[in-house]
Amino acid sequence: MSEDDFIGMLYTDAEAKLREMGFTVFEYETLETEDINKPDDTIGAVEIKNWAFGKGDFAVGDTYESDAIVVLWYYICDEPEPNLTVDNCPELAAMLSNKAEIDDSYFAFATKYKGRVIEFDGRIDYCTKHGDFNTRFDYLVSAGDYDPDHQIGPSFKFENVAYYDLNTDLDTVSVGLNVRIVAEVVSFDSNSGLFYLAPVSVTGR
Repeated sequence: MSEDDFIGMLYTDAEAKLREMGFTVFEYETLETEDINKPDDTIGAVEIKNWAFGKGDFAVGDTYESDAIVVLWYYICDEPEPNLTVDNCPELAAMLSNKAEIDDSYFAFATKYKGRVIEFDGRIDYCTKHGDFNTRFDYLVSAGDYDPDHQIGPSFKFENVAYYDLNTDLDTVSVGLNVRIVAEVVSFDSNSGLFYLAPVSVTGR
């Protein structure tokens, strides 16, 4: 049998077959994947320590020491982390209800959850062209329903984005709209008080 014969096999079944062939020492390594065509616990690679083999290299008649270490590499599904919402993240709920423009908790949240995706009901507070570009924009958004006289939580900024970056179902994304915001946490600037996000989607509500 060659390595190819084991690819896609449950690692427990692969081990059983290799034991039948005389191998007795096994190590296990995982391969993270989001590919649904590579189910959990199935073999992605097999290796004999100090002797990597491919198609045709591991065949009937080949001889190895019985105590040679066989490494079974198998897939585990890398489950995507859920979006953070006010329902599953108390820190997000607290931040979005904070009345301060600048707060140490905003920096702490941005640092802890950098790269995570947050989702909340918000509004479009401001929009302007980014620099001299006609098709790229800077947006300021915040939590809650639009009210030009009141704002809660930090001022979030989408910087240098095109309309298509917003992945929106709206004909236009303009000041005064109430929207559902899904965005990736980037950073908080304590000097400007701006909390930078990368938009994932902005949809009407």
